[in-house]
This record gives sequence, C-alpha cells and structure tokens, in this order.
Amino acid sequence: MYRWLWPVLAGEDGPYDIIFAGNSHFMDGVDPRQIAAIAGQSAFNLASYNVTSLDMAELILDFGLRPSVVVVEVCPSYCLYRGPAVTRSLVQPPVARRQRLEPVLADHLEWLFPFLFAPPRFRPVVQRCWQSLKEYRRTRLISLKRYTPFRPLVSVEWSLEKRTNHRIVRRRRPKTHWEQAAENVNLQRVKADMAKACPLTTAAYQHSLNAARCILAQLQQRGIRVVLCRMPLDPDISAYEDAHFSAYYRDIQQIAQKLQLEFVDLSTSQHREALGPLAYYNDGQHLLQRSAERFSRYVAQYLIQSQ
Repeated sequence: MYRWLWPVLAGEDGPYDIIFAGNSHFMDGVDPRQIAAIAGQSAFNLASYNVTSLDMAELILDFGLRPSVVVVEVCPSYCLYRGPAVTRSLVQPPVARRQRLEPVLADHLEWLFPFLFAPPRFRPVVQRCWQSLKEYRRTRLISLKRYTPFRPLVSVEWSLEKRTNHRIVRRRRPKTHWEQAAENVNLQRVKADMAKACPLTTAAYQHSLNAARCILAQLQQRGIRVVLCRMPLDPDISAYEDAHFSAYYRDIQQIAQKLQLEFVDLSTSQHREALGPLAYYNDGQHLLQRSAERFSRYVAQYLIQSQ
C-alpha cells in the first residue's frame, strides 16, 4: 500500500466527497483535481497497481469511510476477488523502516536481479522480470517500465500527485521506434492476460460475483451513491472485451439492476464521440495527461447530470 494513502484510510486527511475505487486505469486516467473543479466536491483516487476494484471498495468499508459517491471500475482484467485476507494485507502498518523501504527497492530494482532484494511477498516482481526476459527472447522486444536502463527509449515521463493519488503521464517527445515496434505486442499481451484473469466458467469467478454483490450492497446501505464504471480503453481492447467477455458485463449489469446501482459504459460509441480521441501509452489501457484531464471532466459532468 502506498504510504500516502494511509492518512486517507485513517481519516486524518479528508473526508472526501467522491472516491474512485480501482486499479491503475483509474490511478492514471482520473484526475481528482479536475473532478473537484467541476463537481465542486473533493475527490480522491483510492487506487493502486495490480489490485482489483473490489479490494479498494472493501477498504472503504473496513475503515468506515463515508463519501457521498464511490465510483467503482469494472473490467475483466481485474474481475476476481481475492478475499479479505488479501485486502487486509494491503494495509499492514509500515511500522519499521525496512518495511517502508522494501516496496521502493522492489520497484526500483525490478531490472537488476530483483530476487536478491525482494522478500517473498514481492515475488510477483520477480515473475514479471522473468516474463519480460522470456518475451524478449521470443520477440526481441522488452516491456518498458518506469525504472529501467531503457528509459531513454521511452517517450513519456511520469510524476505522481500524492495529494490525490493521481499518476500523471506526459508525452515529452514523439513515440520512439522501440515503442512503436512494441505497441502491437503489448496489445496482444493485454488480451492474453485478460483471458487468464477472467475465467468465466470457474468457481472463483462465481465467488467474485457474490463478493461484488455483498460489498456493493454494504456501500449502498451506508447511504453511499455507488456508480459502476467501464473505462474507455483502446478501441481494439474494448472490441476484444465485447467479443469475449460480454457475459462478464451482463453479470455486472444484472448486479447493478438488482441493487439499483448506476452502471455507465464509457466505451460505447456515444460516450467515445463525446470524449473525442483519447491518447494512451504502452498497452492501450492507461491515459496520457491531456486525455486523462478531458476524461475526468467528462466523468465529473456525468456525476452532476445523473444525480
């Protein structure tokens, strides 16, 4: 868990009127400052990388937060609920200096033999590194990370607005040849990973739907307005989702109808036309700064108009 999320969860910073519960799609794509400027309400990204929206929504319940609105992202890539034990492991207090440093080391040393530095709970970092090496052997292309010796090959720069937990990604120069060559490979990898992440016929998927009903119902019982939101990803990825995961979105719509929640699919042609062209980086799932600002203003207007 990012250290700067602690004051929000502990109630020391806030309260916030609008909370976005999600993963990296929200963290990069939603600018709470744009939301606050238009909606006239304070906003915060309760989002993190490689977690599900249900994980974050459950933290709202666990810590007794009471925003007016919770916007929960829905997507097949993060459809499985991993259980309360995993959710609680995200918020173990960083009481020791070593515990505070380990996530930083694991992130910065991802490409420099991470198994020498990362403790067991950071084994996914090692796995990503190994997968990247195998990908390079197969395709001669390497996924470009934030912290990597290949940084000069990247056309974007990153910064983090910790006050709102919004990661800002700017295009500082035209796409490099390396990035252009890797673009199609990245899109194909996203599709392949999605098939593994959302196994529609398994017991784990049904368990996740039941968990979603329970968590969303509890948020609603607290008098919170719950909005389920599908992000407008790269059109190629959205078309793949429509072709292979329509059952997932039907299940989400059924949950929304049963609980009388709002569900907004921002990937439809109507919303895309209103949003205009959106610019992504790397894998077609994360918005660049100007697109994120435009998307955030659009979401703020939706929240106002649909009240």
